[in-house]
Amino acid sequence: MQVVELTVTLLDTPYPVTRRLRVPVAITLVGLHQVLQAAMPWDNSHMFDFTLGRTLRWAKPGPDDWGDTRSASRERLAEVLAEMGRKRAFTYTYDMGDSWEHEIRPGKPAALDPGAEAVALLAAEGACPPEDSGGAPGFDYMLEAAADPAHESHAEMLDWLGDFFPWNPAADAAALADRVRKVGARIAKRL
Repeated sequence: MQVVELTVTLLDTPYPVTRRLRVPVAITLVGLHQVLQAAMPWDNSHMFDFTLGRTLRWAKPGPDDWGDTRSASRERLAEVLAEMGRKRAFTYTYDMGDSWEHEIRPGKPAALDPGAEAVALLAAEGACPPEDSGGAPGFDYMLEAAADPAHESHAEMLDWLGDFFPWNPAADAAALADRVRKVGARIAKRL
């Protein structure tokens, strides 16, 4: 089986949020979306798309899709890698309202080492902001307001953040790896 390592970076955060993953090149983009949801971790409650440059877009088919949008359910990562040409990265956007953009940089495809899992979290840096926090600017505002007792939104942000405050920017790599392992086991059965 051919696999590829992906370096996934959440853009525009006040500290680095990066994941290094191994996935099969035969994974669909919906499958890759599921792996990314587990690795960040997001709760898979919003729309998503993958884009390459300005012209190629893959998304789960829906009523708001337009023009040349390709099906993320049918397209495989191998096809995206073939389309990349000299480009070094493509983009995964989750939650079109908050617009959490992730840069995905693939390595070179290689044969899976014997005994290795086809889907795996290899490294994690930085905790992902909580779901529905307003994107990077909204999250920055929340942290600022929660940390400042004199801020007009202090109590509201403490209430909204709940268990997320005080914010710990360290990723729990073991818990994330377990989530990815479970999703990967389901995906591997379909390949």
